[in-house]
Order: sequence, then C-alpha cells, then structure tokens
Amino acid sequence: GTMRENFSDYAFWQPQLLTDKNGKASFEVTFPDDITRWDTHYMAMNGNKQTGQTSSSIRSYLPLSAQLAIPRFLIQTDTVYALGKVFNYTADSVEVNARFLIDDAEIFEKQHSMKQSEIDTLKVIAYTNDSLHLTYSITRDDGYFDGEQRMLAVYEPGMEETVGTFHALDRDTIIQLGFDEALGEVHFFARADVLNVIEEEINHVLDFRYYCNEQIASRLKALFALKLIYELKGKEFDREREINRLITRLNRNRNKSGMWGWWKESPVSSWISLHVMEAFALAEDNGYKTEFQPDDAVQRWVWELENQHNTNQLLYTLKVLKQLGATIDYARYIARAEQADTLTLNQHLRIQRLRQMCGLDYRLDTLTDYRNETLFGNLFYSDGEEENSLLNSDIQNTLLVYHLLSNDTISHSEDLKKMCNYFLEVRRNGFWRNTYESAGIIEAILPAILEESEGEVLPVLTISGDYEQTITEFPFELSADGIQDISIERKGGFPVYFTAYQTFRNREPEFVSSEFKVESRFNNNDTISVLKAGEDIKLTATVTLDKAAEYVMIIVPIPAGCSYSDKSSHNRFEVHREYFRNEVVIFCENLPAGEHVFDVDLIARYAGSFNLNPAQVKLMYFPTFNANERMKRVTIQ
Repeated sequence: GTMRENFSDYAFWQPQLLTDKNGKASFEVTFPDDITRWDTHYMAMNGNKQTGQTSSSIRSYLPLSAQLAIPRFLIQTDTVYALGKVFNYTADSVEVNARFLIDDAEIFEKQHSMKQSEIDTLKVIAYTNDSLHLTYSITRDDGYFDGEQRMLAVYEPGMEETVGTFHALDRDTIIQLGFDEALGEVHFFARADVLNVIEEEINHVLDFRYYCNEQIASRLKALFALKLIYELKGKEFDREREINRLITRLNRNRNKSGMWGWWKESPVSSWISLHVMEAFALAEDNGYKTEFQPDDAVQRWVWELENQHNTNQLLYTLKVLKQLGATIDYARYIARAEQADTLTLNQHLRIQRLRQMCGLDYRLDTLTDYRNETLFGNLFYSDGEEENSLLNSDIQNTLLVYHLLSNDTISHSEDLKKMCNYFLEVRRNGFWRNTYESAGIIEAILPAILEESEGEVLPVLTISGDYEQTITEFPFELSADGIQDISIERKGGFPVYFTAYQTFRNREPEFVSSEFKVESRFNNNDTISVLKAGEDIKLTATVTLDKAAEYVMIIVPIPAGCSYSDKSSHNRFEVHREYFRNEVVIFCENLPAGEHVFDVDLIARYAGSFNLNPAQVKLMYFPTFNANERMKRVTIQ
C-alpha cells in the first residue's frame, strides 16, 4: 500500500504504437491514485488498411485498502460526515488500525477486526476559510500501510461586497498595496497608539449606566488599567475617590453568604464572585483596602467544591480558590472536571489554564484544531459553536489561549500579537460587546502594549506611489480615486493599525431586490430544508425581471453535501453554464421581463449541516444592478 494523494483523472492517448512480430504492442502509463475502473478503447489498422476496434477496462486494485470519501468543498462552519472505508479482498479476516487526521491533527484512532469491509464516519467541521487536509489510513502489525490524503477546499459564507486589507504595523516596515482601479475609490484609515484605543474603551466602560456587580468590578479593573496608562504617560491619576466608592459599593452588595451574585440580592454566582475578587486583588496590589477577608471565603468555597457537579461551576470554583490562595488538592478536582462526558472548547481551555496556574502539566497541542484566522489574518480560537454567550464565546476562548501562551515557558510572541490584533479587529461597532469582555481584553493585552510602548513617540507613516503623503497626526482618514499601487512605510513610535479597502464579504446578506429578484428552493418547495442522502434533488432558482435585460448572470450556489447529477437541464434563454465545485453560473444574453426558472440537478450524498450561500442575479457588465437572497441552512440526513 501507499499514501495516495493525486486524484486527477486524465485520458491517455497513444496514437503511434506498432505491434511486434507476435502482434503485441505495449507502453507504460502512470495512473492517478484512484482505486477504480477505467474504460479503454483500442483502434487498429493493418498493412492493407483494414480497421478494427474493441474496448475493455482496467481496474486499479489493492487486496487491502483504505479509501476516503469527502465532498468537493465545504463552506466555513459546515459540518459533514465524511466516510472512511476499509476494503479487504483477501480470504482471511484481518486486524487493522484506522487513523483519521485533519491538517495533521489526529481526530481518532480505531482498531477494526474485519472480513470484507468496514466504514468509519468522520465528522469534519470547517473551522477555516482556506482548505483542510484530510487523511484516512490503515496499518497492520506486520508494517502494511495504505491510505488516502485529500484536500478539501473551504469557502466563506455569504457574498463578497468589499475588498480591502488590514495591517498591524508593529515594527518599522514597508508594505506594498495594489488596488483594482475599476473598483473606484480607495478608503484609508490609520490609527496609532493603541493606548488611545484602550483609553477610549476604558472611558466607555466607566460611562456605562448600570451598576450590577459585574459592571462595578469591570469598572474597577478598567480604572486600574487607566492608572497604568497615566503612569506611562506621566499624567496625574486623580480618580482615587471613584475607586474607593466602587470598592464600598461592592462590599455593600455582598449577599448573606458574603459572596456576590449578579445584583445585591441575587444568588451567589461563581464567575461574578471571581470577577469581583480579581478586581479586589488588583485594588490590594495598588494599595487600596477592600475589607475582603480571603480566609473567611475559603471555607465556603471548599464546601461549594465538594457539592459541585456542574463542570462550569466546578471550574469557576477552583479558580476562585486559586485566586484566594487556598491549599487544596487541585489535581484531584481538575481530574473530576476532565471526566465530564463532553467538554466544550471553553471548558477544555479553562482546565488547561487551571493546570498551568497550579503548576501541573498542561496541553497546548489540541489548540491547532480550533485555530482560526480572520479575513485580516488575525488569530482567534473557536469550536464553531459560538452563540450569544457571555462566558463561552470566541472572544472568551481566545482570551484563555492568550493567557495560556503568555504564561508558557516558550515565547509565542507572533501568535500573541495576532490575537491582540484580533481583539482590536472585533471592536467593529467602535467598542467591544459588553463590559465583561472589555475588562477581560484590557487586562490581558495591556501589559504587552505597555511594554512595547514605553518611551515611544507617535510614528511617521509615509504613503508613496499613486498617492503621496507623510502622516504624523493620527487618526488619519482619506478617500481617493485612481489608485493602483502604493507603498506604506512606517517608522518609529507606537504600532499603526492601517486599513485600506474598496468594497467586504457580507456573511449574512439581507434579501436585496430592485429591478431583479431571485429566490432558490429545493424541488420547487419553499419549506424543504432537510434532504435525504441518496436522493435526487432539483435546486430551482426563480429570477423575476421588471424589464428585459442583457448579459445576465445567475449564480446558484449548491450545498457542499450535494454533487451534480444530470447537467443537461437548460432554460431556453440561457446560452452557457459553468459548473464550479460550489456553484453554477448561468449566462443569458437576453432575458425578457417576467419570471424565469433555472434548474440545477443534484444528488444528496453526504450527511451533515450545510450553509447555502445566497443565489444572485447580476448584469455581467454592470454588476451594481443585482439582487440576492439570504443565507440558508440545509441538513442532509
């Protein structure tokens, strides 16, 4: 056996073969790695110009093989159940060890005792927006090995609506940028001194209008961050009274057990109590008296620990006790948390961080499975399951990884910078989503920013090429036409966060209808969103035009779990179709006003949950005249 990677099927053509004296001709050919059957056709002519022809087939065959069946693509966040198949054509029963890897990370290893065949179901979640390398292989004790490695393209959900770049220029550097002049104006935005960004965020937290215990603790953390920034800038910090007022308020807000809930009279919450105690620890470090007696609290939390069976609460309680400096058998309780039937990524990361804090062995090797990059190349960690959860989100997961890598024995400076830039990137609405997130991010990234910022001044940014300007005052904003190539040089001072864009990938596009309208449905039924594997499916796009149009493109994406079956369906007005792995593009030179139906014949092949990107209709030469539908989700059972 071998590891098969090349699955491109090309015909071979040998028009100049001559037979030997025995009437035989031979040649060598290298087949692709498919284990399948190829049809071959032979035509011959003798010296008297008499001709004949015949056909046969060649079968590629291994007595014991592992094969991998996957779709041709996925959309990011899709989940698919790919198939690993083991075939045994020998007369004997065999013992094999099957392995499945995604991007070199082992997902599972199984022992099979089998006679003829065995099928493994391989769960694949598209956590990236680039490509995944999937490997399925078998080994035997005698050293026999066979397997297949296939690349799975992963596309982004939604529609492309803007193109641009984001650069965190954190050292002296020159970058070259190129733009498509046909896309019109280029917009530039540059911000320097990330401390100003943090200061802006701190003031946003301090201005928050509510006073639940979480927000009071977040304000306290923000004030101590502001104090550090003022010290660096040589400014006088004059908010001691505010700090003392918040400490008094938190002391007043303890409930009967001496701990904290969400509000004054709320039941104890371990994560809010932890948040408050972290703020109190900062206060003590800064010379403020909090009246909090750690020894009184330890007993209560140890009792809490013994009676705690909820994994999340158990992990928060352990961190509270660690914060309080309690001497308990952390390893035993962590082992109890690890025995939960299923652990979320967030729980797994909390366990590793606790292990690290307690001086126990911790694992960083599993992080690769959840490593994601944003469109701007910044780094975050996600299991693809994010909901609107305060404590379990991509940001909270990335914060946990940030603390793990910050406190690791080896340097992870590049990854930490990319995570820091991710936190800055997700301030999409000008601020982070809530005060808890703000406090956590500021606390995590500020020390590194202060370290880099010490003694630095504002940078100088020089733009040259199709547009020229030297920038010494930030923030800087500009929109300009006629730009194709520019270079940006950054010298000295704080990091510069530089964005240049023209038009963005809209992951949740709204339904858009102007002169056109387009809608897609399965089997011409609005309600179908669950398909059955093995069934023939008709995906229908209905295009409605108010007026006749020329050079119309209809883009019909397909779900990743389906493949094309019959490609002969055509509307009478279409002149050409392009079948791409993830969508069909239909071209109509002239399309009259009214309703037009375009069918794409599919077969549902792989079980899973899939995004269906929006169908679109646009004029090829005037793409601003367009319409699209919303994202859809399709399940194949």
